Amino acid sequence: MTLKLLRTAAIAALFAAPSHATFAQHTNHGAKDHSAMQHGHDAKHGMAMDAHGHPLPIGVMGARTPMKGRFMLGARVMQMKMDELLQGSNEITPETAAASVANPFAPPATVRMVPTEMETRMAMVSAMYGVTDTLGVMAMVPYIERDMTMVTFSGMSGTTRRGENSASSSGIGDVKVGAAYTLYKEGMHRITAAGAVSLPTGSIDETGRMLMPTGMYMTRRLPYGMQLGSGTVDFLPGITYSGAAGAISWGAQYKAVLRMQSENSEEYRLGNIHRVTGWVGYRFTDWFQATARINARTEGKIDGQDPNISGAAIGANPDNYGSDRIGGLLGFNITPGNGVRIGAEAGLPLYEKVNGTRLGASWSARLGVTYMF
Repeated sequence: MTLKLLRTAAIAALFAAPSHATFAQHTNHGAKDHSAMQHGHDAKHGMAMDAHGHPLPIGVMGARTPMKGRFMLGARVMQMKMDELLQGSNEITPETAAASVANPFAPPATVRMVPTEMETRMAMVSAMYGVTDTLGVMAMVPYIERDMTMVTFSGMSGTTRRGENSASSSGIGDVKVGAAYTLYKEGMHRITAAGAVSLPTGSIDETGRMLMPTGMYMTRRLPYGMQLGSGTVDFLPGITYSGAAGAISWGAQYKAVLRMQSENSEEYRLGNIHRVTGWVGYRFTDWFQATARINARTEGKIDGQDPNISGAAIGANPDNYGSDRIGGLLGFNITPGNGVRIGAEAGLPLYEKVNGTRLGASWSARLGVTYMF
């Protein structure tokens, strides 16, 4: 874990950490914990569980509601590394890209600036309140940091490297507000529907210094993938099923990001995203559970073009965005009691096919803490 990720985690913890007084007050509410057990919530841990007291994987959100009158606070940090340059599903070198990938803003005829590495770190704080025992309202605020390294090739053609340079962006992303509702709960089975609206609070005009093929540095608007938000109002529907038997739990979830506007203020719209995930978990003790999860994700191309994003860079072409990806993740949950859950997941891509030419994912990791009171 890098120092930057630790700094991002500290920001999330400052926002989400409950006060000592509140924590102490919660531990004295034994009667309230007994009520929680009667409504399918684990009294010992004081938090939303699956049908038989199993926490969900930390990467699965919008699948539970706290009891009526209760709050659930969360802080999560995520880091993703991308360092494989893909053309479709095939890995290529920056030199191959510089020699063969067309530049839609020609001249020059081919791209001259090729990304070699990109890292995204996100800290997200969330809050959920139980309006009823089956309905909860929620809000999520992300803080995002992105770093990208590019290699620049000299002149109008050829594969002679001019040098490398890095660019970064950071700030608040798109804030999300929504609700989750328990559609069905019977024995060890539960179905929960969720819906949220993503508000365009993240910046879409981030800039950075870029090394040009001439050797000069220029301040330009960063590529689409380095921006902090979508710039549009988006709808985020989802539905989750979970079940359990003894020490074993399982579940599946579908979620989407649907763009509700034809374009943002910079004349483009990001592609829609659809995700399907399934998991199994095994509870080794009352406080420790291991999970394994498969996640499939598809994202469409960008529609339109930002007039301030152009040039001979791979990231400037809207057709180089979107992909189909399948990943595998392993994780664990620790529930020490008093409403606290600590969870972690780490994953690797199993398959990825990108639109055009772009960086593909190499690994991801997330760590989270939730507290219910």
